[in-house]
Amino acid sequence: MADKNQNIEPAATTTELDETANDSTESLAKPEEQQAGALGTPEDDALEAQLAYEALKKRKKAKRRKRRIIIAVVAVLVLLVGFLVVSGNNSNDAQEKIVETAFATAATARKGAFEATVGGTGKAEPISQSVVSPEVSGIIENLNVEVGQNVNEGDVLFHLKNSELDTDVAKKQLAVDTAQRARDTSERKLNEAIITREDAWNKANDSDDWSTYNELALSSAIDDAVDTLNNSEGTLAAAIDDLSRAQEMADKRNVTAPITGSVVAVNATNGQSVGGATGGTTGGAGSGATTNNGPLVQIADTTKMKVAVQINEVDIEQVATDQPAKATFQAIPDLVQEAKVQSIATVSTGSSSNATGGADSGSTGGGVVTYRVDLVVPNDNNKIKPGMSASVTIVTKHLDNALVVPAATVFGADMGNAHVLKVTDAKEQKYVSVPVKIVEQSTSEMAIEGDVTEGDQLLTQDLDSMQSLLSETDM
Repeated sequence: MADKNQNIEPAATTTELDETANDSTESLAKPEEQQAGALGTPEDDALEAQLAYEALKKRKKAKRRKRRIIIAVVAVLVLLVGFLVVSGNNSNDAQEKIVETAFATAATARKGAFEATVGGTGKAEPISQSVVSPEVSGIIENLNVEVGQNVNEGDVLFHLKNSELDTDVAKKQLAVDTAQRARDTSERKLNEAIITREDAWNKANDSDDWSTYNELALSSAIDDAVDTLNNSEGTLAAAIDDLSRAQEMADKRNVTAPITGSVVAVNATNGQSVGGATGGTTGGAGSGATTNNGPLVQIADTTKMKVAVQINEVDIEQVATDQPAKATFQAIPDLVQEAKVQSIATVSTGSSSNATGGADSGSTGGGVVTYRVDLVVPNDNNKIKPGMSASVTIVTKHLDNALVVPAATVFGADMGNAHVLKVTDAKEQKYVSVPVKIVEQSTSEMAIEGDVTEGDQLLTQDLDSMQSLLSETDM
């Protein structure tokens, strides 16, 4: 039989569920007072115990941590009721059994890191990817890429055969040559006009006969030659621009990687027409960027992956950008990858069932409101492949060198009377009630302050409430 240390008062049974459990057990323990007219057989007692348990399950649910702890207590109480029925309502035997179990399952307080987490599941996707879209039409040849191949930006993936682009370049080159000759001719004629005026001026000046010198006509010839030269230079510049554009279009027949990354899809084949070309026409590729099976070539930057998870609405306030996280992958059991929260949606995405939470996450019923959270996962070793199933755990709170205990060892927290039952003598089954302050809490653990040290054994069953209940059954 367990004894409390002297001067330590038992913790009160304060939860609504405990009161209901007491009432249910009292009903079973005193059939002559509260169940007059009942058959009074062990089978009836067992039925009453089951009904009491079902009633407990239907009580209004509070926060998840409270609910889980209370359910554990209820399970013990149901076992206690069953034990009383089987043993003929011998509460002493029941009490001894409960106490023995409580001390056997005591938990140990530890000193170290404390973390509160929330999480969810999603698919790994490249953080950035690009579809190769040829800008000219043609017939694919010299395909030089395959799925899984790593490429650098600018690497040639394949060539497009398009003879008309060569023809266009040749035409534009001819126009440039013609414009160049016209410009050269104009420049020569301007120089001739200038020399003609100079010769006429020198002749008139030497002979002192200005009767044949016509400055107006000579200057006008020079002006006309200047205009002609300017026009020819404009024509040449335009022809050079046309040639440059034609050459750029022709060069685009060498289709290159738009980004550095890994090739994740190749649907291009040699001899395939791109952009509706049969022999090649200039212009954009249009629908030629894709095939019936998907993009011609798709490249992804797989050095970083993105995992989008849905976080329960009651947990989303705990999540912030840049929070650390850990990602695991079903296909790579031995890989635990560091991650970081990249973005948090401001609008909910409706109901989801893939969100797992911390102390206050989740709800009963057919789904909960969730928010999308994107996380970045480094993938330097390239083990993570696009589409892999991922489970992500986000660290929302972290404490170093904290006193950490299982959440099931803290009683009365919801009524402002948080305390633990610290074992003082396991052999003699003695314990003491110690008030504590809850610093932080997660689904399964709490960081506390109080007269508890590392290595202390703490009961995970509220023997104060149970022994009070057993005492009532003897009344």
